[in-house]
Amino acid sequence: LNSRLQACKESFAVYEGDLVSLLNIFRQYEVYREEDSEWAKRHLLNSRLLDRAARVKRQLALYLQKFDLQEETCGHEVERVQRLACAALFLNAARRLPNGTYRLCRPIDEARAPHARFQLHNSSVLAGVSGHAPADFLVYAEAQGHGDQACLLHNTRIQPEWLTELAPHYFKRVRAGEAVMEL
Repeated sequence: LNSRLQACKESFAVYEGDLVSLLNIFRQYEVYREEDSEWAKRHLLNSRLLDRAARVKRQLALYLQKFDLQEETCGHEVERVQRLACAALFLNAARRLPNGTYRLCRPIDEARAPHARFQLHNSSVLAGVSGHAPADFLVYAEAQGHGDQACLLHNTRIQPEWLTELAPHYFKRVRAGEAVMEL
């Protein structure tokens, strides 16, 4: 079962990270759920959670309609999803250090913070996307502490220049060789 679970997980894993992988799973579920009621079970996915996500999607579409807002999709342009995650989670941006750990891009008081360095959680697709370099910059939706270790979950690969573009009120562009420290 473990090897089958790992194979299913790897079949959905994409270079861009966990959120895009989850979007791909949901999109495939939408395509196959009507014609193949066993699709989720065969891929070791929780169909009740996927049904709930579909209900939430329909509810959000109704809200958009109610407020006369246009419903949009990114289609196959996953960079739009990555940029959205970056804009929403800019305070949770982290950069990879030479030792393979991640450090937040925002200033933190390391003496008072419970954790200053993070590992990618083993469940993150970015921890094991084979054939690709690790993400130099990412945003995460959740951090978990386990004793001395802290792990990042629900990670999305980003470009560092997106931080200054999408959150200019927080990050500012600096020229190479300069350092800026404003707390």
